[in-house]
Amino acid sequence: NGGGVTQPSQIRYVKYFGEVFHGHIQRHFVYSPSVVRLEKLVIHGTPRISSGYFRPYVEIYSVRDKLLVYTNKQSNNLKKYPTDEDYEDTKIEIPFPNITNLIMAGDILIKVHHMGRRDFYMKIL
Repeated sequence: NGGGVTQPSQIRYVKYFGEVFHGHIQRHFVYSPSVVRLEKLVIHGTPRISSGYFRPYVEIYSVRDKLLVYTNKQSNNLKKYPTDEDYEDTKIEIPFPNITNLIMAGDILIKVHHMGRRDFYMKIL
């Protein structure tokens, strides 16, 4: 509803998280992020771009290390996807290389950029 934290369950969780964060509640846990292998990125729909096509490239960052771990920006195989009337029905699949298959752990940030005269990006968290 655009009002921020308004539901009772949200309020309780924020209060609980604050107490744990400030050490008022002691929890004995070890942060152990799941390890995942990224094989591909699937985007449903294309943004409307005046050039008439969307040519996406991907950047993946490790949030903890503040490090770019993958990009296909320099690839010669970037595909163009039309941004016509059926843009919402377009399905874009961007495979990651089989050599690494991007084994990741912890928080990551995925940015999808448009390779064109006017660069823009979408964040995928």
